[in-house]
Amino acid sequence: MIFHPHVSSKFLSFRTVKHSPPERRIVGAALLFGTLLLCGLGLVQILSRTGVAFRSSEDDVGALVSALASHAAADAGGVPSTEPSPGDPEPPPEETDTLRKADAKLAEADPKPEPAAAGPAAADGSGRGASAAKAPKIAAPKSPPTSGAKPNPDQHLRSILNDATWLALETEAPVENLVEIASFQRRAADPVGSAQSLDLAAQSALAAPDPESSASELATVAKTNAQLGRFDDALALSASIRDPRWQSDALATLSKEKAASGWIDEAQRIAGEIKVAPAREDAVSAIAISQALNNDLEGARTTILRLPAPDSSSRALQRVSVALAKKGDIVGAEHAAGFIRTPTAKDFALREIATRYATAGQFGNARRVSRMILDPSQRSRALFSLADQLARHDQPLEARRTAALIPDTDLGQATLQRIATRQAETGDLRGAKWTSRLLANPGDRSDTLAAIAATQARTHDDPKGAVDTAALIPEPTVKDNALATVARTLAQRGNIEGSSDTLSLIAAPEQRTAALTDLARAHLREGDADSARDALFEASQSAWWIAPPARRDASLAKIAAAQAEAADLFLAFDTAARIPTPQQQNTAFRSIAATQAQSGDLEGAITTAHKIQDPLRQRDAVGDIIDALARSTPLAQARWRIETLPGVEEKVRFVLAMSARHLGKNRRS
Repeated sequence: MIFHPHVSSKFLSFRTVKHSPPERRIVGAALLFGTLLLCGLGLVQILSRTGVAFRSSEDDVGALVSALASHAAADAGGVPSTEPSPGDPEPPPEETDTLRKADAKLAEADPKPEPAAAGPAAADGSGRGASAAKAPKIAAPKSPPTSGAKPNPDQHLRSILNDATWLALETEAPVENLVEIASFQRRAADPVGSAQSLDLAAQSALAAPDPESSASELATVAKTNAQLGRFDDALALSASIRDPRWQSDALATLSKEKAASGWIDEAQRIAGEIKVAPAREDAVSAIAISQALNNDLEGARTTILRLPAPDSSSRALQRVSVALAKKGDIVGAEHAAGFIRTPTAKDFALREIATRYATAGQFGNARRVSRMILDPSQRSRALFSLADQLARHDQPLEARRTAALIPDTDLGQATLQRIATRQAETGDLRGAKWTSRLLANPGDRSDTLAAIAATQARTHDDPKGAVDTAALIPEPTVKDNALATVARTLAQRGNIEGSSDTLSLIAAPEQRTAALTDLARAHLREGDADSARDALFEASQSAWWIAPPARRDASLAKIAAAQAEAADLFLAFDTAARIPTPQQQNTAFRSIAATQAQSGDLEGAITTAHKIQDPLRQRDAVGDIIDALARSTPLAQARWRIETLPGVEEKVRFVLAMSARHLGKNRRS
């Protein structure tokens, strides 16, 4: 630093004089203070140019000196030396290797520096989350960067989830987003990141200004900790909850997870600390179920006997019985049901047992258990399941006899309808029509014939037989509905000719419009875009004849969405703009925007989303765009895509959607 000559002379004269008057000493002290201040300002300027930030650790002094030396060398036109000084400690081999690999990757990457996304301030450029009532204006991005290095999907996923952890702190629901991120991190084999996200969620819950919100959010974090196996943290968080209801809810989840992991004694101890009775009953039932599923039925009974009220113990035994029946241990389930004292709980368990017997083909046991049920409603449902399984196993006569025993008349008629449908599915069309004649209500009979016609079109690919069955329906409205269902079913199966022939028989505009829309989508699946556009044009003409305005506008919104799928955006926008109802018009624009985003037209999707007048629906449309981007963006380009999104809400939603897609794909594979 070069000092001003006047300041330098004054400073030197002050240093050379040993005995000065008081006035001279005051002036000299002021000059000394000013000189030191100028030195400090110069040092700060150098540090700001080098990007060095002060930290409290004394170990950063060496890094600070090195940065200053590098800055001085750069100003002089030279290249700063990267060799360590003799006094510097030797870095460990693994750190040296890591730095070498990092330098190699930086050399291959795009020279443009990547903006930091690991802190809340980098969320959306302003440090604030997006408003709930105002949708953000997303700028259309440039093409994504490419890299020669082969990406590691798991590393990419863990990296963007770690970034999303900090972004989630700036969202409107940080706790909800953080616990979801933590669950994805655990599934992505990142327990450290999952623990960090849950700890941040707990801090956010504790900082909530509303005590009720704080208690509920703490319970959410505690339950998530328990579900992810962090039992100690779950217990500590549960103890910090002051509201007895939310504390009991958290402890019940912890007790259930402990029991599912085999820690029965610990689960029972935690259940004993629950103050709210329903939550305690839920926990005790879960413990008993775990014991019963591990063949310890006597231990399950002992656990349940700790519940003071008879109704509570009966409901717990009911849950145990149902769990055993669903597992396949029907005999054990029936044995457990024998200890139930409350008739309502016992009938519920017996109905489940009878249904399981029928599903297993043990029709005699199903009848026997059904006769033990006292409640007419529960017995009717058990007999319905039995009749359905008899019809499925090609025993229509026994199924009809069982239907006659059902106390509930309406459910008995529904059982006959189900039997007729099952007969049609197995190819017994004549028997199905005969069963439909047993229905007393003409409307039920018409509905059954419509179901038989749809089954003929769906299962047997018999358009002529389906149309002939629909012709037997006496009510015109039901007949048109049946013909429309047949036409849609044939279109979905790829029978374009049969669907077109059936359409000519439909008189009602609404049913004809719906069938034409489905026919257009079938054309699209076949790759015939021209035929799809023709069908949609005909559907749009037919839709204006629909009498109720609300149903007309709903049909027009579906047509606009299908036109967008057919890449006929001009007609899609024209159809949407002509919809009188603002709500259905917004629905149409939202569907068009989602289709544009899925096809890669992000700029067009954003423009369409901004046509929506309702701010909340506009925000929903932006959410659809983000979900579409998550489905179409490769995981290796996820970080680049995140940078193009405007605010933290959108960034976090994109990361969660990407994580769900990636982890779901891994699970299925």
